[in-house]
Amino acid sequence: MDIKFSAPEQVSILVVDSGGHDISELFAPLFRNASYACIEPKKLGGHITISVMLRTIYYSLLTRRVLVGYITALVRSIRPSIVITFVDNSLLFQRLARHHKNKGPRFLAIQNGVRMLTRDNPKGTSQVYHSEFACLGQHDVDQYKRHGAQVDYFYPIGSLRDAYYRERQPRPPAIKRFDLCLISQIKPQHYKVYPQTMRSLTLLAQHLKRFCATHGTTLCIAARRHPETNARLFEWEKNWFHEHIGAQAEVIPNAPGEYTSYALVDQSRVSLAQHTTLLHEGFGRGNRVMSCNFTGDPQYDFPVEGPWKLNTPDYEAFEAQLLRLLKMSDDEYSRQAGRWPQYLIGYNPAAPTHHFLQQLIADAIQGLPLHNPRLAS
Repeated sequence: MDIKFSAPEQVSILVVDSGGHDISELFAPLFRNASYACIEPKKLGGHITISVMLRTIYYSLLTRRVLVGYITALVRSIRPSIVITFVDNSLLFQRLARHHKNKGPRFLAIQNGVRMLTRDNPKGTSQVYHSEFACLGQHDVDQYKRHGAQVDYFYPIGSLRDAYYRERQPRPPAIKRFDLCLISQIKPQHYKVYPQTMRSLTLLAQHLKRFCATHGTTLCIAARRHPETNARLFEWEKNWFHEHIGAQAEVIPNAPGEYTSYALVDQSRVSLAQHTTLLHEGFGRGNRVMSCNFTGDPQYDFPVEGPWKLNTPDYEAFEAQLLRLLKMSDDEYSRQAGRWPQYLIGYNPAAPTHHFLQQLIADAIQGLPLHNPRLAS
């Protein structure tokens, strides 16, 4: 722990838990030139002053949690206008926001992934709370309300990373590079933590291997890792796909900051996965996707009905549905999709996600009231 015998510097914006993302890449564009600092709960430093220590004791007793008490003491010392997280499912952040309800700085959670509330926040656990929640789309508004979450303000404005990618690649490629793209979701710990999803993903890989051998389709794998960031995990991932699909599947590393997986989805005729955020984002951009849930558990299903949703595990159903997607005309797919892509990913070209958040944060720093009542619902 990095111990400092001084009070923390006062800034306008405080980030609590970046989720391991590069602050300069993900958040700095939202802050413009405002001052900011970041607190990472998993590698927390220590500011030791009489004021911080007394506040920590007081707020720890008040909240009955030492970590919440300490970070609250830091918030009081730093005096930001707004506190932000990109880990929207952080119970710590939710407790901080609840403690500061109607007092102190504003608290904004930016959704960074598809949430499964029935699995991760079942009945009997703490109620989900957000003061201000920038979520992916209206689907999340409906899901959180249905689950009994307490959210003061919803902003169904799309995915931040997806918005950055759209700005870099405003037009989809005219010619597709691959027939199929499999978005990797595998991790070594899945075998123990979520064995049913690992069995489902293994079956999906087997189906793809058979389909490509039968129909001669090209296949790429949008990997989770890159050898420069984690060589061991990338090798494990690459070897897993070579074992289960074969060398004909091109495993493409996920280059940091390059939005590799986003581009691969745009460059493929159909992208497949089980329940990853990348599939939702790709669907939101108008791409053809196929969500394959072979767990038998409906909570892993794609949230809207259509040819992009499959939960029948036999190969014949998989083959028929994938062929249907590949043969479908663009007009037919667009008609079937209708407003569903916008429902899942509420990106608005007239007010892109990052532009909306820039203004929201700037208003908070200036002490202005919440704007855009259409979105603050």
